[in-house]
Amino acid sequence: MSTLEVNSIQPLSSGTTVTLGASGKTFNIPSGCTISNSGTATGFGDPNLAASCAFAAYIGSSQTNMPVNTLTTFPFDTEFFDLGSNFDTSTYTFTAPANGYYQFNTYIRLNNNDRSMTYVQFRLSTTTQTYERGIWDPNAYYNDVEYCNMVSSDLVYMNSGNTAKPQWYQGNGNANVDIPSGANQSMFSGFRVA
Repeated sequence: MSTLEVNSIQPLSSGTTVTLGASGKTFNIPSGCTISNSGTATGFGDPNLAASCAFAAYIGSSQTNMPVNTLTTFPFDTEFFDLGSNFDTSTYTFTAPANGYYQFNTYIRLNNNDRSMTYVQFRLSTTTQTYERGIWDPNAYYNDVEYCNMVSSDLVYMNSGNTAKPQWYQGNGNANVDIPSGANQSMFSGFRVA
């Protein structure tokens, strides 16, 4: 093995690129060495990915008489913002652009909750995991409950291409529950942490 010691490597006057190595070869950077870059770094992943991956959406049209005994995705169909275009307002689903940790926050307002239902369950469903974050029994109250809020905050690991969406399930009872529209009523947001 030979050692090449130089202070600077520059392309020949007829070119603009210096190629180090060949396909299938590895350059090892030993511990204690630093790669210093004052130009454009490519091929090292996107250091700005976390900063450019965030969204917030709300339910733009009121939902009346939510289904009973059916797992239903909340219809977050209107975006506040979507940095990176990773949230789909037609499927109400976020798709992870890269492997990493993602923070999701969900707030849901439910109106007209009557005591005929056994329970209401709220969850964040991802490709690989279901995070059941709220279960509520309206029979714990003497009268029907006109307004109810369900909130969750989840830090989850996702692989590139995995999806996340907030869902609801009402066990039994009448299909009376409504979700009002508007940015101050319900929201689903998320961002890449690392």
